[in-house]
Amino acid sequence: MKAALLSLALLSSVATAQHGGPNRLTALERAAGWELLFDGETFEGWRALRTGDAPGEGWQVVGGALYHTRGGGDLVSERAFGEFELEFEWRVAEGANSGVKYMVASGTADAAYGPEYQVLDDARHVDGALAKHRSASLYDLYAPEGGPEVLPGVWHRGRIVVRGDRIEHWLDGARVVDVDTSTPEWRAALAASKYAGTEAFARTGRGHLALQDHGDEVWYRSLRVRELPVRPLDTFEQDLFGAPELGDWFAYGDAIYERADRTILGKVGGGGQSFLLSGWAFEDFVLEVDVKTERPGNSGIQVRCHQRDNGRPFGYQIEIDPSDRAWTGGLYDEARRGWLDDLSDDPAGRAAFRYGEWNRFRIECVGPWIRASVNGVPTADTYDLLDLSGVLGLQVHSGNNTCVRWRNPRVWNLGAHHWRATELIARAHEILGIEVGQDGERWTITSTGDAASFPLPVSDGIEVSGQALRGELLCDAGLTVTCGEHVVELAAPERADAWRSFGVLRDGTCLVVFLEDRIVARVEGTAPFEPVQLRLDAHQHVELRGLELLEDR
Repeated sequence: MKAALLSLALLSSVATAQHGGPNRLTALERAAGWELLFDGETFEGWRALRTGDAPGEGWQVVGGALYHTRGGGDLVSERAFGEFELEFEWRVAEGANSGVKYMVASGTADAAYGPEYQVLDDARHVDGALAKHRSASLYDLYAPEGGPEVLPGVWHRGRIVVRGDRIEHWLDGARVVDVDTSTPEWRAALAASKYAGTEAFARTGRGHLALQDHGDEVWYRSLRVRELPVRPLDTFEQDLFGAPELGDWFAYGDAIYERADRTILGKVGGGGQSFLLSGWAFEDFVLEVDVKTERPGNSGIQVRCHQRDNGRPFGYQIEIDPSDRAWTGGLYDEARRGWLDDLSDDPAGRAAFRYGEWNRFRIECVGPWIRASVNGVPTADTYDLLDLSGVLGLQVHSGNNTCVRWRNPRVWNLGAHHWRATELIARAHEILGIEVGQDGERWTITSTGDAASFPLPVSDGIEVSGQALRGELLCDAGLTVTCGEHVVELAAPERADAWRSFGVLRDGTCLVVFLEDRIVARVEGTAPFEPVQLRLDAHQHVELRGLELLEDR
């Protein structure tokens, strides 16, 4: 039996190491403040440390990677950075040694001088016998704790975070170093290291990045950085406690909210669900706030929140859960769909929150992409198509044992995304020869038994931040979403006369399929620019309405 193909033609933006192709960023990642440091083809943005000129012998660009053979000295970034997140992929040959350095001062001579993320074949290099010299260590000061085995010839993912007095090193998704450079423990580690006597080491503020020449074969790619706080060109910062007392915040429910300087205390009043809501809405943003729970009761932080006619808040909530379940940082849809991204399969996320102490929450909402971290550990990371804007809120859960404090909330506004109504291509019947009808926003598509592709106008350019479509469909049979070799089956509805919401999102090489406002499939590693198609069986009849495309503005 032949089939017709309804092509959604969702063009990816440039893909990332996280969502596919190396040395690329998706439009949503760019909107969140990420910048590429290596384009995969040239040495643009890098220079030889020793001469200040373009890198010479010893460094090459091979296969989309910065490849070091032997000689040439350290490679240093032209830009300097203060507080930042740096992510990169690295690979070593057998027995090889290298490193990524940061806070490197301008004018450094033959070798970059600064804290080092060690890059090493742990099993075959002599330094692998020293804990403080192993891969992802803060070289000669702190050994990595945990983390996966490092293998030569395999690409590994590194991450460095420098924020205030804290330094973090990550290896393949695990945080293996977390230090505070203002503590006596740091000073003792420094005094016992090769950097003893240099009090300013790792506390010099802005500096360059460097890739180390240690005489061995090593590869680097997908180097990307985000300065902290997030500062794209169109970003502006907003102090949520800029007004006196509670300012424009307003309460729903019977909880008690009290402000003292830069802190708000929320505690149970009569025991019902309660919220303190901001008087203004936010679209794309990054929120940072410190949280401390003083009783074991549940709480949360509302983002893109709304209110029903009776005033009841609903919408996305980043959970604060000091119970044994420990789902703090998960994404819950308050008074609507329930859990969207819990921590049941995330032991690192569940261990991040510390009861009775201040915890740093970071929440990012960029278009349909929602992410959170607790004390630097990623927790929620998902997509959702329902809400692109809304107010913030501080929740006191129902019960009698909730007491929570929020301190120093700040928001960095990153712009906005919105949905735009779209129509199917009017000449589809003429071009493709399949039956198409239109009645206002309602389109009818009937497969005639001949294979065909029915394109939907997702974008008119190579690079878009939209890359998502949503609408409603009426169909009495199942449907199949395909993207190259990847296949997602959508079950037939229980009622043939019921309209169902659906959506397809493409972020780089990540494909997400929604049905009835729930993710039914998330496929990583689809080929960039591979068209997405909704496959119809022969003689199948489908009706579509309310089609919308996601765009930025």
